[in-house]
Amino acid sequence: MSAITDFWDKNGFGANNVEAKKQLLSWLDYSNFKDPKEVILKAMNIACASNKRKLNYVEGILHNWQNESLLTIEDINNAQDKTNKTTKSGGTRYESW
Repeated sequence: MSAITDFWDKNGFGANNVEAKKQLLSWLDYSNFKDPKEVILKAMNIACASNKRKLNYVEGILHNWQNESLLTIEDINNAQDKTNKTTKSGGTRYESW
């Protein structure tokens, strides 16, 4: 729990926003994630990388993962790898002559 609140405080999510922290911490008890602490921290890292340091954004990520049955860090990483490969390989392919 302290890892989540420490990350929250040190990364600009709003150190004084106690209610938002409580709401985020509720995911530890009321989610289907196998290791909710690590999953929450991953979602917060993604939010920081996207410069979206808001509870709603983090919860949106968590809801999406739950809806897609991505319940472990491994599941999430695999899904992200697939997305990244699809994005990187994008573009138009032409038949070689």
